Amino acid sequence: MAKTSPVVPPIKLSEPTESGNDTTETSGRLKHLFRDQPLIPIGCAATVGAFLFATRAIRRGDSMRANRFFRYRVLAQAATVLAIVGGVFMERKMKQEKRMEQITPK
Repeated sequence: MAKTSPVVPPIKLSEPTESGNDTTETSGRLKHLFRDQPLIPIGCAATVGAFLFATRAIRRGDSMRANRFFRYRVLAQAATVLAIVGGVFMERKMKQEKRMEQITPK
């Protein structure tokens, strides 16, 4: 007599977002990120762009232009980090306000 293993239900790795979309797909995650924190992907793209232009300038031997683009990269990175920190604080503030609305009687 062969033993049968119990049937295990599948594990759901992520919960649907407020809009009902599943965030496991890349396009869903990107849409969610652009909607909630649009400055972060823009800052990342600016950082990568500045780095690529600096690399191109180095290959062409234009060190002054390369240094200028490296400075732009640093500024773009700083702006991205500030956007991340600001987003974290805003998210925390929104959660606290939502919690206070639930606690406070009307």
